[in-house]
Amino acid sequence: VGGGGGGFVPVRTMNQEEVDGEIHGASEIPSPFADVKDETLYRESILKLASLGLMNGTDSPVGLVFNPVSDIDRAQFATIMNRLSNRFQELTEIQSDIVAEDCDFPDFEPEKWYIEPVTESCMRALVQGFPDGTFRPIEFINYAEAIAVGIRAAARYSEEVAVELDRQKSIRTAGEGQWYDAYVDTALNLGIVTEEAWEEVTERNPWGNATRGWIADLIAHMPELE
Repeated sequence: VGGGGGGFVPVRTMNQEEVDGEIHGASEIPSPFADVKDETLYRESILKLASLGLMNGTDSPVGLVFNPVSDIDRAQFATIMNRLSNRFQELTEIQSDIVAEDCDFPDFEPEKWYIEPVTESCMRALVQGFPDGTFRPIEFINYAEAIAVGIRAAARYSEEVAVELDRQKSIRTAGEGQWYDAYVDTALNLGIVTEEAWEEVTERNPWGNATRGWIADLIAHMPELE
């Protein structure tokens, strides 16, 4: 995702016919990334999000790279969610119960690239800070947090997700299990988190740092991006 060191290089946004080709025949299309090969995990999802302009690569000595196994920080994830929100009217609306002060986090460094996209994501209620008032933009996001953010967003524009999330919440007794259980089960039941992606979560545990490739796969399977 853009910002920080290393040349930011967006991948050209494709037209719908090209996007359909990426989705249904990604293995037949050359990857623009030097580190995304035919055998790379989540290859199709990575190419799909690059095609849609939701995730990008960076310059390196070997060419444009995606860094699919690298961890992703909270500012980068918020930026991706902000780009995603621009595709759905339901997600672009500023939430009436959020004021600008709620999103003016004291740990933002002046003039950093992430201030605008993180603030917009916060005002749209896509992401939020910690109880101590900080956002911790360079802290890595974990699987549980990413799933929860993705499902909350999807529930605002997809009735199917909203109904399943309500069902999952209703069958749980307050105080039992983990706070993220309803979000995870919703994602698994609707295929937003695939079996392949869930294997990575179980190997590293829900509190493990989510990788860029895994994040691409999560968002690629959200409703209406299929």
